This record gives sequence, structure tokens and C-alpha cells, in this order.
Amino acid sequence: MSKLPREAVAAHLDGPKSSPYRHCKTIARRLTEAKQTIPHFYLTAEYELTVCLVHRAALNESGDVKVQSTISLCGAWDRR
Repeated sequence: MSKLPREAVAAHLDGPKSSPYRHCKTIARRLTEAKQTIPHFYLTAEYELTVCLVHRAALNESGDVKVQSTISLCGAWDRR
């Protein structure tokens, strides 16, 4: 692999420095513009978690089960 000439490296290092916040400002500006000009909508869902909590209690007795895994599983059962 060949090395870059010293002049190219020096020109790169001496070039204009951009603030790390400039990138964040660009992202924020674009997100704001998209939120204001592009139509969007929100979806909501409701779940009955009584059965899920019963299953969670049973699973907790058998081992280490996370709440998020249980909710995902019950959501999948509900969609069948």
C-alpha cells in the first residue's frame, strides 16, 4: 500500500475544519423540514395483557425471562 505524499496530507490537515455540531445541525434541520412538509401519521395498538402476565408468572418460575420478550410473544399470539 503506497503512502500519500506529504503535501496531500498537509493540505488535508490544514483544510477547513468543520464543527462536530454542524453535522447535528444538518440532521436536525432536515428532520424538522420533513416533519413540517411531508404528510405523516401515527399508529396505535391496544393489547389485553392479563393472559400475558399469567404466562409471565409461569415462565418466571421456570427461568429468567424478560418482560419485553413476553410482551412480544403475546403480541404475536394476539395477531394470529
